[in-house]
Amino acid sequence: MMGKARKGVLLPIGILAALAVIAVVLLLARAPAPDTRPDAGLVQAALDDHQAVLDSEWTDPEASTGAPSPMAAEETIRRVRDGLAQDGLPVTSATSSAHLERATFQDDGSVLAAVTVTTTFAYKGGEPDSAAVDPHWMTLTGGDATGYSVVQDEVIDETAFKGTLDAPDEVQRRADLIGLAI
Repeated sequence: MMGKARKGVLLPIGILAALAVIAVVLLLARAPAPDTRPDAGLVQAALDDHQAVLDSEWTDPEASTGAPSPMAAEETIRRVRDGLAQDGLPVTSATSSAHLERATFQDDGSVLAAVTVTTTFAYKGGEPDSAAVDPHWMTLTGGDATGYSVVQDEVIDETAFKGTLDAPDEVQRRADLIGLAI
């Protein structure tokens, strides 16, 4: 008789345990999945701060992002800035806007961002202003809780993409002949 009583108690306990497990699974299934993309507003804020420092590097040789070694974009700015100054056309102001195209987390927790930077330049002597639009790859560290900072910035060489376009060879050859960029 004792065996039937145990069975009678254990069966409801087993059913309750199974229901509890099912309830936990259902609650977990309703919980939102962790975000696989960084907060775009926080990334954009870091890009804006970074770009403001780079803009100052166009006119101030002492300005720097403070990175242990200059980023590729900084080296490009310094080379072009110094060349323009040697040619008698120093930059008197540079104003940029950075547009975040996309940002994704990398395996190491950093963020890789595809960014389009538009910079308007003014020159000494009243030369007409000019503008440049350059695609960049930027790597950021930090997080949504603490904010982000740019640790690498590389201007993408657009000529590297010409070979990846799907234009047939003849169309590309003709475009090159008449000076169009395909």
